[in-house]
Amino acid sequence: MKFHWGTGLISVFIVFSIMMGYLVYQCTKTKFDLVSKDYYKDELAYQEVIDGSINAASLSVKLKLDVSDSLISIVFPRELRSEHLTGKLWVYCPSDEKKDRRMNFDISPGEGLSISRSQLAKGRYTLKLFWFDGQRHFYNEQPVEF
Repeated sequence: MKFHWGTGLISVFIVFSIMMGYLVYQCTKTKFDLVSKDYYKDELAYQEVIDGSINAASLSVKLKLDVSDSLISIVFPRELRSEHLTGKLWVYCPSDEKKDRRMNFDISPGEGLSISRSQLAKGRYTLKLFWFDGQRHFYNEQPVEF
């Protein structure tokens, strides 16, 4: 039995077509989450993030995270501990938006901010913290994994 090059060429095209069809099928089943559903509005307000990051960088000490078995504690720089702080915390999970948590906070002078780890599933998160000391806005973003 003699092998014809035409048969081999047709076989390659058929295998290639089947593989491409399978890849297209898999792509249509892939789930993806946008970081934000209102990304256009968020992009317009991004200047606040830039200004807040600059203000946070100008502090004498950076914001510190303490992760224990039961709590995530956010330690503000000493110069802000005497201030009344308000803000928002976004615990962002890049792999699954169902794990995201958003919370507002209002901290009296001398108090700290803590989050119970029981509210969060294991994984990688980015803590995005916006806060206001009465005069300036601040923003800090830190990765955390547990």
